[in-house]
Parts: sequence; structure tokens; C-alpha cells
Amino acid sequence: LALIERALQDAPFDMFNFFEDCAGKGGPLFGPELFRKFFMKPYKRIIERLNRAGIKSIWVDSDGDCEVLLPLWMEAGVNASWPLEQASGMDPLRLRRRFGKDLVLAGGIDKREIAKGREAIDRELRAKLPPLLDQGGYIPFLDHAIPPDVSYADFQYYIDRKLELMGR
Repeated sequence: LALIERALQDAPFDMFNFFEDCAGKGGPLFGPELFRKFFMKPYKRIIERLNRAGIKSIWVDSDGDCEVLLPLWMEAGVNASWPLEQASGMDPLRLRRRFGKDLVLAGGIDKREIAKGREAIDRELRAKLPPLLDQGGYIPFLDHAIPPDVSYADFQYYIDRKLELMGR
């Protein structure tokens, strides 16, 4: 909280991100009970302070399958999650059905598919972008850093197709 106070004084900002990376492919490193016991109150205190400062966009970044923690993060005041790692099953279409527009989703484009070439890129983007963009509350980008096996040409194609599907 002291660091947040200083940040609020030193620079204007309109969103906050918890960098947790607290999950792997098999789920979180701690369960809901431990989150509620050790994290809920501190999260709420931080988020309440940010909200009082006018910051309403509260994100959590966690790789892996953190879905079981999403309801608790939301209860604490988090309203966005990313990067929705596909290798861990964080399907943005399923998460949208489960949480509706109460949770902004960001990411979820499978980085492994981008490495497979143009047909795979088209398939991946067509499956996710139209339904999620139509509903709103979704920011489309890769589910993690660009892997080294993605060629520059395929990455450029991914960007161009994404922009096209976004109407740009």
C-alpha cells in the first residue's frame, strides 16, 4: 500500500495489474481456501485504495490454469484476467460463458497455433475473435510471449488477419 501511495502521487495511471503467475498446467499452486485465508483481505485493501483513487481496471496476470481462483479474485475486486494460457485449458469462450462480461478477458490466442502456419492461424482466429469481439470485454492477443518457432512472416500474417477480423 505504501508503494501504491507513492505511485499515485508520482504518476497518473488508470489500471493496476497483479502479476501472480501462481498456476501451472495442473492448476494453482494454492487453492481457494488458502487464497481466502491469506490473500483476500490484502487484495481487498489494495483494490479498495485503488478504487478510491478512481482506478477501476484491476487485472491479474497468471499463467497456467487459474480458473478456480477467478471467482475469488473477482470477489476481491479484480475485473480482468490474462493471458489465458491455452496449453493449460484457459479457454476464453468457456470463461466468457461462465463469468459473462463481469470479467474482461485478454489473450487466449494459442501461441502454438501461430507457429503452425497460415491455415492454423486462420482457424484459431476465426474460432475466437468473432464471438468474443461481438460480445465485448475481450482484448485479443497471444496467450504468452511469441515462441521462437514462429516465423516473422507468420507473425505478420497473424497481426494482419487479426486486424482484419477486428474490422481495421
